[in-house]
Amino acid sequence: MNSMSRQPWMSTNRPSIAVLIDPEKYLELPEDYRIAISTCEVDILLVGGSTMRRPTIAQVLADIRSRCDTPLILFPGGEDQLHGDADGVLLPSLFSGRSFDYVIGEHIRSATQLRSLDLPIYSCAYMLLDGGHQSSTAQVTGTKPIDPADSAEIIRMAIAAELIGWSCLYLEGGSGAAQHPPAHLISLLREKVDLPIIIGGGISDMQRLADVYAARPDMIVIGNAIEENPAFAHECVDYIAQRHHSPVAHQAIETL
Repeated sequence: MNSMSRQPWMSTNRPSIAVLIDPEKYLELPEDYRIAISTCEVDILLVGGSTMRRPTIAQVLADIRSRCDTPLILFPGGEDQLHGDADGVLLPSLFSGRSFDYVIGEHIRSATQLRSLDLPIYSCAYMLLDGGHQSSTAQVTGTKPIDPADSAEIIRMAIAAELIGWSCLYLEGGSGAAQHPPAHLISLLREKVDLPIIIGGGISDMQRLADVYAARPDMIVIGNAIEENPAFAHECVDYIAQRHHSPVAHQAIETL
């Protein structure tokens, strides 16, 4: 990938690793979960979800900040998940859907608030793939996931995202996916587009992590698996570190 297109919160020599935190569930999960994500020393903590009824995003960010100094990047599912106590915003556009609201409508409504945050904004072409399980993203947005076997259509969308000027691609099977985006598709996208590639959803054990890692995406995101097994966060970090003979902690951010 061209170094000009690499985002400053991505590692330069290996796949970065991130934990995706659902702010609606964060304070309700067992304390072991909050301890794990604050001590596992991943590169990035992504904070965002499909819905946000309680608590407030400010409460969630304050609790995370009190526990660790891992960079926080908002991954908002709506304007109620925006807040200035973060290090940046990964702003998703549901590129795989055809809903005006989730491609650009929500962005228009929150544009003034986004600018007022005075944070770096990274535009993200988000593609929801069929992970063998109906995700909350599909339910909330009414979006039909893309068949991951339809590589031609996915490549066309990725090329379009690059031509339009999005900062990165995010391919995901959705929260709780039974299958992660296939490794051969990740490798194919790396050949076809010069954008950072983020992969998430369905990475629920070490074999699946190894499969995705082998395809060399720019960032690997773990979410539900850590909610169910907090120790998995440390296992993922150890796996990456052992293959690069160096600690993972915070190498992803060069400058913000």
